[in-house]
Amino acid sequence: AFIAAKTFMTPMLAMIFIVIAVSGVGYNAYEQSFNYFIKDQFNLGSQYNGTIKIIIAGLTMLLNSTVCMYLQKKTDINKTYLPVMLISTALVGSALLVKGQLPFMAIYIIYNGINAIRAPLLQSIVAGQAAKEHSNMAMGFYQSMNSLGGIFGALFAGLIYAQGPMLPFILAFVAFGISTVIGFIYMAKYKQEKKA
Repeated sequence: AFIAAKTFMTPMLAMIFIVIAVSGVGYNAYEQSFNYFIKDQFNLGSQYNGTIKIIIAGLTMLLNSTVCMYLQKKTDINKTYLPVMLISTALVGSALLVKGQLPFMAIYIIYNGINAIRAPLLQSIVAGQAAKEHSNMAMGFYQSMNSLGGIFGALFAGLIYAQGPMLPFILAFVAFGISTVIGFIYMAKYKQEKKA
């Protein structure tokens, strides 16, 4: 996928792929650490984790079939993606500030719901930006960047958790913050291209 990328890569696609990989690091750092964190810090058993996952599944299905579909059909996702990214970043940041179990878990649930919107929007942006003849390669590269973010997010989270249980969440916040900044640059360039 990386070798084939030179045949279809554009500056705009490159920015989106960086967002996908970096936000993937953030998502997986948060995801991998949360499950262990609630057991390690709050002494909560696996039944709590299972209950949270059930709630997330329901919320994901609801948001995918309503908000996500609306954004894809009725808005320019190259622009409306950015508020979704900002909300994700704010939620990860707020998780660093709360101390109680219930707020911490509530933020995680809402964050996962928002992520269910973020990922399909990014995928649609890639599909829209890639030339039709290279769409299969672009989607393959999308999966590669997702996987890359997942590998490094989980790896870094595991390595730094022992140094401090909040460090993976800080990593997630930084990763989402970087992705959001790149998102602003992408949107500015996108608006310039639309005017040209």
